[in-house]
Amino acid sequence: MKDILLEVISLTKRYPASGGGFRAQTVKAVESVNFQLQRGETLGLIGESGCGKSTLGRVLGQLAPATSGQIRFDGRDISKSSRRELRELRQQIQIIFQDPYGSLNPRMTIRDIVVEPLRNFGIARGVEAENIAVRMLNLCGLGRSVLDRYPREFSGGQRQRIGIARALVLKPKFVVADEPVSALDVSIQAQVINLLKDLQRELGMTYLFIGHDMAVVKHVSDRVAVMYLGRVVEIGTMQQVYGNPRHPYTKVLLSSVPIPDPEQERQRTSITLKGALPSPLSPPSGCPFHTRCPWAQLPLCSTVEPASIDVGEGHLSSCHFAVEGVTTTQHKPPFPVTK
Repeated sequence: MKDILLEVISLTKRYPASGGGFRAQTVKAVESVNFQLQRGETLGLIGESGCGKSTLGRVLGQLAPATSGQIRFDGRDISKSSRRELRELRQQIQIIFQDPYGSLNPRMTIRDIVVEPLRNFGIARGVEAENIAVRMLNLCGLGRSVLDRYPREFSGGQRQRIGIARALVLKPKFVVADEPVSALDVSIQAQVINLLKDLQRELGMTYLFIGHDMAVVKHVSDRVAVMYLGRVVEIGTMQQVYGNPRHPYTKVLLSSVPIPDPEQERQRTSITLKGALPSPLSPPSGCPFHTRCPWAQLPLCSTVEPASIDVGEGHLSSCHFAVEGVTTTQHKPPFPVTK
């Protein structure tokens, strides 16, 4: 067993929101999230837009404070770190941002962009810092020739490589990759994904890979967490989640992924969700997915919040029927019935 680098315990992030008049409202962006991340592992985080994936990544990357809960990094609680402690953590925790166009300063050369973290933390200056930056740019498929150019001179894929070089030049222990390929075309996506995997093997880093493309997350992840309305509803190894999903929402997501085999694609039945994603200002009672779940059983699902159930070998699912299953006159059970 590899040792644990990151442990998230009951992590919650809420934002105040104006409700109009005198009524104060709260956006429940992340609610009671729990998971562990081992050194050298990649945890994929998937879910619909607006489910709280990026917010969770920003909180773990210490760009936004947690409302409650704990983040234990390398054995110590960093959720309430002082400014001095946060500065030390910046060297060990880095973020690769989603937008390769907005995350680079257009007034800075590539030399300044990649060298700046080394100067900021007093690791290297001058020629030594430039040589370190060039080595990282080489690893990212670029080189010394780009140093005096500006971000506007590069394509989206090249800019994302520059952003990766900037994040990894400090050799961090933990990297939050927030949808790093969603803004790129398919051919460039494959190059960037392979680059991240190569750098992980080279530098021994740990990734939280945030995405909404099921195929991409499957390709890069050792384990996968599925998020819905601010909560992690299922987590397990890639084989467990993709091969034997134990939460209805995961089954819905997988049913929407095209199958390359035309014969299999014609034979399968996709699952259609009813209604729209509820507002995080006022999430449903009970199971947060019950308003859209094709197999919801009332009043149980609408009144009782499901616990996270271990269905075997660390595969967790927050569904009342993840193990026992259920049969109704209208729907087949979402999972096999176990006796």
